[in-house]
Amino acid sequence: LQGFYSGIEKMIATQRGYLLTGKDEYFSRFQVIDQEITKSMRATADLMHSDPAQHGRMQRMQAMQQELRRLLETRMVERQKGRPLSEVVKDLDRIK
Repeated sequence: LQGFYSGIEKMIATQRGYLLTGKDEYFSRFQVIDQEITKSMRATADLMHSDPAQHGRMQRMQAMQQELRRLLETRMVERQKGRPLSEVVKDLDRIK
């Protein structure tokens, strides 16, 4: 789980870097981190398959990670389209 939380923190930090700078390398890094987290969570879920309770918890965590990714990525796309930063981040506290 530590790796999961660390990955989520990196995703959020990378998204913020992109929003502040507009540099594409942040967007690319965000996608790499997301792929790493997704791969790791799938592997962990596969290991927990024989324990329905644990597997269910992992599936809920996967759903939360996907929801967070959609929110962060939507912000980056909106910023890419030229939407003002103040509008893009108005709900920033929602993801803490």
